[in-house]
Amino acid sequence: MGVFEAMVHRILLTLLLLALTVVVVLGVVPVLAASAPEAEEPLVVGALLVVGLQMFHGRARWLVDWLLRGERGDPAAAAYRVASTLGNGGGDVEAVLRAMAVPLRLGYAEVGDASGVVVASFGGRVRDAATFPIHYGTRDLGTLRAAGRWGAPLTRADERLLGSLAVQLGVVLHALSLAAELRVARSGLVRAREDERARLSRDLHDGLGPALAGIALGVDAVRAAQARNTARVPALLADVRADVTGCVEEVRRIVADLRPLRLDQVGLAASLRQATGALARGERPTVHVEADGLPELPAAVEVAAYRIATEAVTNVVRHAEAERVEVMLQAAGAVLVVEVRDDGRGGAAERSGGNGLRTMRERAEEIGGSLTVSAGDDGRGTRIIASLPWRPA
Repeated sequence: MGVFEAMVHRILLTLLLLALTVVVVLGVVPVLAASAPEAEEPLVVGALLVVGLQMFHGRARWLVDWLLRGERGDPAAAAYRVASTLGNGGGDVEAVLRAMAVPLRLGYAEVGDASGVVVASFGGRVRDAATFPIHYGTRDLGTLRAAGRWGAPLTRADERLLGSLAVQLGVVLHALSLAAELRVARSGLVRAREDERARLSRDLHDGLGPALAGIALGVDAVRAAQARNTARVPALLADVRADVTGCVEEVRRIVADLRPLRLDQVGLAASLRQATGALARGERPTVHVEADGLPELPAAVEVAAYRIATEAVTNVVRHAEAERVEVMLQAAGAVLVVEVRDDGRGGAAERSGGNGLRTMRERAEEIGGSLTVSAGDDGRGTRIIASLPWRPA
């Protein structure tokens, strides 16, 4: 308890005890004056005062403590109140801060995020406030700043209590950050879905639609030629056949953009060997794929692994000037690890904001995975590792 608060505590306690004395004197003495002998009256009054003060002193001290300090003297009650606010759906920082500041009789409290922006505040801002870091695991989520009434400094017991309550604020801030990340991910998923729909619509409208219309016109031309000039029919049928073949190829291209046909035809390992071999057509880089013995994977994981590996090899062929590329896929428990490393000139980790790397990271995160980019073990080249969960742990 600070010096100022201790002085106020002492004054209030003295006033309460003085009020009790006045009540005893004014309420009891007239009754004794009428019933007790004059010789015994002082002794009875003194005894009543002693007994009354002794009985009331403890409760008066508790009352003054509660008026000045609230539940700061009872850490369990303060923690329970904050936990009750969280349990009753008060998961926003403002509600938790109020549930903390009001019962603790804080004159000022505020919560700031890791960048220093004030998320929530209570009371009038003071200059000399104690600061408590807010963490969740190893993440630094922000700070809690607090001061007593009238800007009075906090005691060590108060600081210990607020430090423990800052842990509960860390849970709240972590939950809010997860909710924000979820909203961003959901928005990105919606955008990706709409982009894919727009692409399909464009491919069908601009490519397959006109081709099918052309086939219909070709059939009409064959029918007309058959009635007038049968010599033109074989040439017209050849044109129609060519149009049909083009439509088949267009359908295959559209389907391949959704899910590579190779995956269904020859599997993930052989598909990667074919795709990376086609990418590295020259003498360098040589591409070595190690992906045998994989378990049966969900379709989404297969596509993500295929796209990430082929995109990584494409980046190496275009930019790295490498001699050798290694692609390794391994199922480690509940995670499929896709690793691509090369011996090129490196630098991918520094420019990790590129479109190719961003696309790979998004593909990994779409299915709950992650992607890391770093320099090679010997300082040369680039190492890309994607961890893709493929079944419940």
